[in-house]
Amino acid sequence: NVSGNIGKPKPGTNEKYTLTYSVTDSDSNTTTVDRIVTVTNQLPQILGLDDVTIKKGTKFDLQNKVLATDYEDKNITNKIVYPSVDVSTLDTGIHNLKYSVEDSDKNITESIRTIKILSNESPVIIGADDIEIGVGQVDTFDKMDGVSYTDDIDTTGLTINVSGNIGKPKPGTNEKYTLTYSVTDSDSNTTKVDRIITVTNQLPQISKLEDIVIKKGQSIDLLQGVTATDKEDGDITKNIEVIGTVDTNKEGTYNLEYKVEDSDKNITKSSRIVVVEKIDEVIPPDEEENSSIHPVIKEAINNNLVRFISGTGRIEDPLELEINNISDDKVDNLLSDLKALEIRIDSLEDKYGYTVVKFAISTEGNEENNIILKVKNDYRNIADKLKEFSGKTNDVVEDDNISNDKDNNINNDNASNNNTNTDNINNDNTNDENINSTINNGKENNTVNGANNKVDKDINDDTIDDNISNDLDNNTVKKDNINSNSDNNDSIKFDNNKPIKGNLKIEDKFIIPYIGVGLVLLFLLLRTIKKK
Repeated sequence: NVSGNIGKPKPGTNEKYTLTYSVTDSDSNTTTVDRIVTVTNQLPQILGLDDVTIKKGTKFDLQNKVLATDYEDKNITNKIVYPSVDVSTLDTGIHNLKYSVEDSDKNITESIRTIKILSNESPVIIGADDIEIGVGQVDTFDKMDGVSYTDDIDTTGLTINVSGNIGKPKPGTNEKYTLTYSVTDSDSNTTKVDRIITVTNQLPQISKLEDIVIKKGQSIDLLQGVTATDKEDGDITKNIEVIGTVDTNKEGTYNLEYKVEDSDKNITKSSRIVVVEKIDEVIPPDEEENSSIHPVIKEAINNNLVRFISGTGRIEDPLELEINNISDDKVDNLLSDLKALEIRIDSLEDKYGYTVVKFAISTEGNEENNIILKVKNDYRNIADKLKEFSGKTNDVVEDDNISNDKDNNINNDNASNNNTNTDNINNDNTNDENINSTINNGKENNTVNGANNKVDKDINDDTIDDNISNDLDNNTVKKDNINSNSDNNDSIKFDNNKPIKGNLKIEDKFIIPYIGVGLVLLFLLLRTIKKK
């Protein structure tokens, strides 16, 4: 007899069931046996689904080495359902593909396979940019300095090869040389880059080497303002060598040669002419009678610190001076002496290559020396010191020439007055004698003469000479013309007459002719009374 039952386990499990067998013979002997029945219901398995990493565009067989087995059915590879995708078309990234298989017991197994798609890019060369170097760098130039590569797969282990050489161009020229860099990755992707190496071998340049004209005895710095630059070395002013000398105490023309050498042994030479002129004959201000020029200015002129150009120092005829190319310490001393005085700075201008300062110095008797002091901008150190002395900001003037500015001067082509300035003043009571009134600039006296300063014998042959002197500050009234001019002679000439005290205003100048005529009329009146 058999007792017990067997069942069906769940998918993926096994179950054990017990059956009992018994038998009895005629002697009533009974035998009982238990039997274990194991029922299996295992799931099928898919084998060979390893994850894969491949380059983009690479073909891959999704069935290759993939198997399916089942505990009950054994090999069921033929029942595998594969992913329906062409791997070579997949984009870069991670892709999960599903495989499945079903056994005879309807048990289904699904498995995921990961496919990683990498880009199939060529390696990239970094740092092989075009570059410019000096000829002196050729021998030590490292072709691989700063050059490297990147690759998505082969991050290390690749070698960059370089072909080509660089040379040395001739002095004064540049040359371009090509270097080719190449690298190949493990996928046989090769990258090549051409690099242009420009080698310069320029000659040095000497700048601001203009010819110079100086006065005898005037000091000169032959390197002042001169610079030297080089394409490769930059500023090499310190390398300038002056060949030749200048005897500043001897008039003549001196030819100098300036030489500079760069680090590549390239040499540039330039020539320069320095002319030493004789000193213009100067009338020392302190030797003139009644000179009102300040002693500091006189001393500067006599010591050749400044060059006299024109003027008397009066407000309408400023004393125009130019600072010579003197040493820094002499400039400092001159400007220091001026600052110590009672001065008034009027303006600072930059006039076509000159720095110009206008100022006034108070002198004895409440008088002023009105001065225009200028220096060439080529003498940069002196110009900067003069600007600092002024304490003002530059006004740029677009004049073609730097002239003697007569700020308060009045220039009229014809300034006539029917009542005052006539060629002849006729009076019936004076026997039609002509009285000519002439007021001249630069003369010691402005004189009113009446018919050779002679009076009729009716007044006992007495001679009346009236000299009417007026300080007209270099304005000349001649006939119908009042002209404002100033001497521009090379020699220094100062008016012996003392300037008018105080500041002469423009409107005051128009009064002067009337005063002269009034004095003439007064003279005629007195003469008439004396006759009677």
